[in-house]
Amino acid sequence: MLIYAAQGDTDAARLALPFLADPAREYVTSDYVRLEVLPKPTRFGKNDEVAFYEAFFQLNTRTIPTSVALLELAMEEACRTGLSAMDAIHVACAVFGGVEEL
Repeated sequence: MLIYAAQGDTDAARLALPFLADPAREYVTSDYVRLEVLPKPTRFGKNDEVAFYEAFFQLNTRTIPTSVALLELAMEEACRTGLSAMDAIHVACAVFGGVEEL
């Protein structure tokens, strides 16, 4: 959703942006999300996209830190479900953060 919202004026962005603007939602993130979304727009000089992501990270209520336990849970999820490594890490962060939606 975050990547779609950052795309600005696309149909996907128009669907995603209301979720980010919803004051009833609390967002939980991680450094893994930062690693997933920031390098390419930074490298290719997409400053508006980088600014969008940085604003999102500034507004987040909680950032889940990495830990051995988090990575162990990610490994278990990946092996159990066949998720990719990064998706399994996102799921583990969601579990550690007690999130209701992913």
